[in-house]
Order: sequence, then C-alpha cells, then structure tokens
Amino acid sequence: MMPPELIPRARCMLCHGTKLVPAFATPPMPLFQGCVDTPASEDLAFPMRWEACETCGAAQLAELVPLEIVYQGGHATGLGKAWDAHNAAFAGFVAANRVADVLEVGGGGGRLARAFRASNAEPVWHILEPNPLISGDPIPNLKLARGFFDESFSLPEGVRTLVFCHSLEHMYKPREIVNLLGQRLPRGGRVLVAWPDLAKWLARGEPGAVNWEHSFYCPVDNLVVLFRQHGFRLAAREAHGAGHSVFLAFERDGAFESATPFAGGGDATLHLVREYFATFQRKVEALNRRVTQSEAPVYVAPASIYSQYLFTFGLDQSKIKGLLDNSLVKQGRRLYGTRMQVFAPAVMEGKPALILLNGGAHHAEMTAGFRAQNPAAEVLAVSGL
Repeated sequence: MMPPELIPRARCMLCHGTKLVPAFATPPMPLFQGCVDTPASEDLAFPMRWEACETCGAAQLAELVPLEIVYQGGHATGLGKAWDAHNAAFAGFVAANRVADVLEVGGGGGRLARAFRASNAEPVWHILEPNPLISGDPIPNLKLARGFFDESFSLPEGVRTLVFCHSLEHMYKPREIVNLLGQRLPRGGRVLVAWPDLAKWLARGEPGAVNWEHSFYCPVDNLVVLFRQHGFRLAAREAHGAGHSVFLAFERDGAFESATPFAGGGDATLHLVREYFATFQRKVEALNRRVTQSEAPVYVAPASIYSQYLFTFGLDQSKIKGLLDNSLVKQGRRLYGTRMQVFAPAVMEGKPALILLNGGAHHAEMTAGFRAQNPAAEVLAVSGL
C-alpha cells in the first residue's frame, strides 16, 4: 500500500489559534486500530506529532491521516459489562433529553440503539456510520445509513436530536462540526454527547485517550464553551463512572456568544501530554524485564489500540505468543501494525500463562474473566506499573 499524504493542521482545531507548541513525537504508530487478514507488509505506521495550543489549552495531532485509512474497517465492538452499563445510562439520558426523532452519528455496533430500545419503542432511531458492525436480532424502528457527518449530509426528515456517543472526539474539525450542527438543527433542537473525560484518561495513561482517531484533547469545560459560541446552551450535564464519561445535553437557542473565552492552560496541557507519553516508555521498559523473566507463555490483551500502544513504545513482540480477546470479530485475525494473532482465552488450555493486561477502565472486569477462564494464569496489570 502506498503511504498516504498526511493532512497538516496549520491552526488549532478548537479556537483556530496559531500559537502551537510541539509537545511530543511518538515512534511510528499503526494507522488503523482494528484486526485484519491482510499481510503485515501492507500495514502503515507514522509517528504521531502532538502540539499544544497556548491560546485555549487544547492539544492536537499536527498531521492527520485520511479518513478512509483510519476508518478502513470497523473495530469498536464495545463488549463487556462496563460498556453495557455505560450504554444503559446514556440511553436513559437520551430518553430524558431528546426531542423528536434521533440521529446517532457513529453508531458502531448499534449497542446504544439496542439499549435505548430496551425501554423505548419510539422514536425513529437513525444511525450514520461508515463501518457498521450490527449483529444479533434486528433493532426495531432503526434506519441505517453509511457515511460520515459533514457538509454533504442532510438530516433525515423528523430528526431534531443528534447523538454522539464517544464519536464527537473522532471529528477532525470539531469547531466546524459544531457550527454545522447549529446550521442543521432548528431552534429547540438537541445535541446529546457522551464525552470521554479526557483529562482523567490522560492522567491515567489510557491509550484510548489520544491516537489517530482521537486526534485532539479538549477538556469538558472547553467543549461547553465551543457549543455556547455556536448558539447552544447547556441543558443537562451528568457524570458517568469514575472519570470515565460525561453526558452533555445541548439545546440550540440561537444565542451565539462568540466572545466567550476558552479556559486556556497551554503549559498545563504540555505537561499533561508529555507525561502521558513518558508513562508508556516507563511501563514498556518494566514489561520487557518482566517478560524476559517469565517461564510461562506470555499473552497481551486486549487486541486493540491498548496493545498497539505497548508495541509502538517497544514491547518485544518476539517474546509474546499472541493476543487474547473475547471478540469473535477479532479472533483468528492479526492486530494491524503487529505480527500478533488474536486468540480466544481458551487457547491457554488452563495451563500457566502470563497475561499483560492493558484494560483501562475495564481492567477489573477483564481480570475476573481471565481468572475464571484460566485460574493458572497470572494477570499483570499494566496500569499498576
């Protein structure tokens, strides 16, 4: 595959300022987060160059990868009790704050729609998603469209609520997207957002915080300011989990407060981003020492960006037997950017094994699952290093 031409960012995607300070450059990072059947020779990886904005305190990738490469296939299966609880809670938030029909941007596997339908027969639920992974029984009153939310997309008739469930942070131009939302929605229309609490994700060193898909860092309060600047008032706000997500309901009231300032804090952001990446360097050094000492076969979990980060920062693949993941979509395939094949946990056959688990917010649930499947396995928490 020919290397793509990267898309430079000349100004801050949040405030459009130009006072951008280099923060960190990673080793080459795989451009796709999913699992594939293609040869490893076709994989692409580039260093991620991060910058901080002195004006508003945001951080962003200096160059972007074309969407068709970053989203060449679906991969966000959203399995597990933690995501089930999140989707149930956000479905309740949507039910309490939506108006008219709903369009979910980036509906993935339809899990939020299914959680909503568990207690709500109405309204019509639309999903706009480039790579849907919907399986199981049909979801009633669901309409699916493939694609991205941009200037070329028109809202379906009857839609007055747009839902972004961990998808708004995937937008390359969030300021332009919020402006477009103001143009598309009538007065009284709603935008409901489940937003990762990125400040806490970065502080915890979670790989899901910033990457080729999450191409910017924006604190929650600055996201509220962005909507206020484009004619939306904050109608409801609710925290979910311990630093996991924030649910936000914005209503278009037409009061454009363009002079509302962002919080700033460029120096604090520089420190946060640099320490975030330095954390992976320290953890991988410790992991390589531990792997060398292990007499049992070593596995890494899960098969996602959480493992890609470890390999990118130098985890020795030659010492790893494979990846463990419960997702049937991933098993038997190879994690992009690595030589690692994905196995079901049953591959351990109840024998001693060392599992390097980088589970983030899902660590406790995944640890319990591995120990139930194989009591002889040792689960090493990457988060604890």
